[in-house]
Amino acid sequence: MVKGLARIVRTNTLMFKLGSVMTLNLLIPILLIGSISYYSIYSILQNNIEKGVQSRMKEIEHSMQSSLDNLGYASRQLTLDGDIGKRLEQYMNPTIPNNLKSEIQSDIESRLTLISYANQGLGPMYYFIPEQQMNLFQTMLLKKNVDPMEYPTLFTDPLTLYQGPHPSIYLYSDNIVFSIVQEMTGNRNLPKTYVYIETNFKVVQDLFPKDAFGFNVNYLILDSTNKILYSDLKDTYPINSEMPLSGSSSQVINDKGKKLFVQRGEGNWSIVAVVNKRDLSDEIISWSIRYGLIAVGSLIICLLLAWMTWRFINQKLSLLKEEIKQTTDLQFDRPYVPMNIIEFDEVVDRFYLMRTRIRDLIVEVEEKEKNKRKLEVQKLKYQINPHFIHNTLNTIQWIARMHKQEEIVNLVSIFSRILHYNLGKEGEIVHLREEISALKDYVALQKIRYNHHFHVVFEIEPDTEELPIIRFLIQPLVENAMYHAFVDDNGQITVRVFKENETSFMIEVEDNGQGMDPDTIQRLLYSDNEKRKSGMGIGLKFVNHMIREYFGEEHAFEITSEIGVGTIIRIRLPILDKEAVQ
Repeated sequence: MVKGLARIVRTNTLMFKLGSVMTLNLLIPILLIGSISYYSIYSILQNNIEKGVQSRMKEIEHSMQSSLDNLGYASRQLTLDGDIGKRLEQYMNPTIPNNLKSEIQSDIESRLTLISYANQGLGPMYYFIPEQQMNLFQTMLLKKNVDPMEYPTLFTDPLTLYQGPHPSIYLYSDNIVFSIVQEMTGNRNLPKTYVYIETNFKVVQDLFPKDAFGFNVNYLILDSTNKILYSDLKDTYPINSEMPLSGSSSQVINDKGKKLFVQRGEGNWSIVAVVNKRDLSDEIISWSIRYGLIAVGSLIICLLLAWMTWRFINQKLSLLKEEIKQTTDLQFDRPYVPMNIIEFDEVVDRFYLMRTRIRDLIVEVEEKEKNKRKLEVQKLKYQINPHFIHNTLNTIQWIARMHKQEEIVNLVSIFSRILHYNLGKEGEIVHLREEISALKDYVALQKIRYNHHFHVVFEIEPDTEELPIIRFLIQPLVENAMYHAFVDDNGQITVRVFKENETSFMIEVEDNGQGMDPDTIQRLLYSDNEKRKSGMGIGLKFVNHMIREYFGEEHAFEITSEIGVGTIIRIRLPILDKEAVQ
């Protein structure tokens, strides 16, 4: 063991030196990094952040253009170039029969619904005829007295207006959306008809996130003439005002303490991200602090290496200490945990060998105690009170003097049957009918002996009579009721046996006597001091021992008693074969 401790000390010293060398090797590059100019880092970070914003603006412009192209694609399906537009032309023909018109209407509505569900980026869509102030085939409820032609125009194509951002035309929403108005052409006999489609409100929310860059950003949207159509900063950049921009597709402008990141779209419209220079500067400083914290953190990590080396050894000692503590608490089920250090594993191997031997000794002691309890139960079973036989013989003598021989024969006959059942050699397990028969003899004997005016009722289900039961299990319960329950005559004891299910049956002994308090119940169950001068001399403690011994702790009986009302003793037993119980 002394040699093992010496090896542990040598290992600890070697690892401490190794940690010190690693600390010095990492400290040198950290000091070199700290010597770089703070302003150089600031300039690099500023350039990288601005490039990141411009790259993100290109992604936003691409997403917005995709949403507008999606509107254009959907509108073409609804014009005369598509099948739905052609069906609308048939629907508006005044010469078409009503039944066919109804069929066309149903077809158009189902196709519009299919387009709406197939494209989650679309919102309300419908046809409208300005001359007649008529709306046709609207997919959602629309606001009243709204002219889609009056919405701000983002840019135009032949016969097409791309509009927005503007409030939704949907009745129950004021969210900001983009929309398209497409004129239908081809049939001069029909009035001018237009298609209106707008985006889902989530499209704009997803296009212009406030926290996409790690700091606060506001957005402007300009049309093809550089007029502001949408502004998050209406005081600084009011709607319908013009913003001078160059023709470049991507540019950065300094304006009023702010930086404007401009990205131009395919329709010559523009989207502008407005960032406060202070926010941009704070973000750069934040990144500088992060880099500084990384450097400081690296230094701290290096300094912790030596401490971690010591802690590694101390942790192994703590694990060994915990194993010893668990053993003192008699917890032997913990698995073997190797320490991966030769010196510690030698000690742990011997410790686990010792723990195994202790566990075996405890199991051996428990087995001996269990056998001891069995012997005590057997002893209790054969401790029949001598006073019982003595008092019975005195009763026979008294009856012989006072009465005729017929009564003596009856008394002796009952007494003989009880002795035969008590001293029988058939085994510990009998049939229930035998137990009940012996119990009836016992009750008859007690009535003759003490001239008790109590009544015992037996309620035994016929299909339980052949069930195996422990000898003398019910008699102590009835005896307890006779000697503890009644203070006067006319008492009643009811013995019930019935099946609960296919696996268990219930025994109940109920009396209408004076009842018992909890202290009396505990005394009857567990006290060894009670001197029995009457009956068979077998108390409730015997029954409790027998049930626990043969069937386990979970089958101990329960006593329910109420003062002045009576007592019920219940025993729930499993239905077993006689051979299995023995």
